Amino acid sequence: MVEEGMFGISIASVIPFADGASEGTAYIENVPGNRYLMRVAIVLDGTGETVFESKALKPGTYLETVELASDLDPGNYAATATFTALDPESREEVGRAGAKVTLSVEG
Repeated sequence: MVEEGMFGISIASVIPFADGASEGTAYIENVPGNRYLMRVAIVLDGTGETVFESKALKPGTYLETVELASDLDPGNYAATATFTALDPESREEVGRAGAKVTLSVEG
């Protein structure tokens, strides 16, 4: 069980995409022990561009795949996935945590 005010995050460290317009396998999870809703944004480290934003995920739910907001050229992109914890009643932000990820876009 996760203590109040704390939460766990889960995402793949490398997210592969067949091309810049296809879905990538991210395995984003709001772990079952969390007491908060979780919203996830993936931002490219080099440009600050937000390339993915999720809706609020309930504890125990997950997104297996993500679709990028813009078509990226082939290559590897350093990015940060920011998990924003939201109070389930008020939807107010109660905390954030980040994870470094690599977006790997094939040709």
